[in-house]
Amino acid sequence: MESDDLFESLLARCIKLIYIRPRTESEINKYLNKLTEDQHLIERLISRLKDNNYLNDNEFIEWWVSQREYFRPRGQPLLKRELKLKGVSQEFIDEYFAKTDLDEAELALQALSSKQRQLDRTEDKKRFKVAVDYLMRRGFSYDTAKKAFEQFMQMR
Repeated sequence: MESDDLFESLLARCIKLIYIRPRTESEINKYLNKLTEDQHLIERLISRLKDNNYLNDNEFIEWWVSQREYFRPRGQPLLKRELKLKGVSQEFIDEYFAKTDLDEAELALQALSSKQRQLDRTEDKKRFKVAVDYLMRRGFSYDTAKKAFEQFMQMR
């Protein structure tokens, strides 16, 4: 009886956590390991969450990438690293990026547009370096950053 109560309590806590934002199986596993040492119980909880479509790493990847595209554009290598840190399997990550064509040039341009005021205040000589360094820190390649900067300057 007590085990069933614990199961239901932990299930409710996991669902509440997932409603805040989608989670990976690995994130939920780590969360549950902090709450209980019973690995069998954790496996049952994760299984139930997956069966009820609360946990799906493929859907998490889609959600994560769309959030990054909209709020904080990043290059594909950095997105892959972030997903790996979230505990998504490399197989799922590779599968997603193989079937999805991210327009990195557009994402880089979008990232630069958020820095427009800073770039306007920067000397002409330093503007290119500031912009390209910023984009490269965001995971874009040098070539993508350079093209995005050139396009950004043409649009002004």
